[in-house]
Amino acid sequence: MKNLLRLTGFLAVVAIASITFTTSCKKDDPTIVKITVTDPDGAPVKDANVHLYGKSSQPDSVNPNAQIRYDENVKTDGAGQASFDLSYLTKPGQAGFMVLDITASKIDQIGYGTIRVEEKKTNNKTVILQ
Repeated sequence: MKNLLRLTGFLAVVAIASITFTTSCKKDDPTIVKITVTDPDGAPVKDANVHLYGKSSQPDSVNPNAQIRYDENVKTDGAGQASFDLSYLTKPGQAGFMVLDITASKIDQIGYGTIRVEEKKTNNKTVILQ
């Protein structure tokens, strides 16, 4: 009987420790921005350049040295999509994230947009080239 109680107690401790360690090591979900570039008919545009960027939120009159806070260019794939991983920019306990500008272009066509990025989510936006 004593051995059964000891075994039960041991298994309970192992179970609690396993639950604690597996839940405390959970990785955060990534913060991804996916931009889909299409032509006016809705067909995806392959090899379009997607420029995703964002400036400081302070007006230039307040901060004349306002710098671009994020600036990256990616080419679209065969499905017309460009993906950006912004996970490294998120901070624990952060409320809100950022609004970024989008410029997509291919040869003589161009399209513009903005996207409000929510942390720990996949954020999607479609830009139409004109």
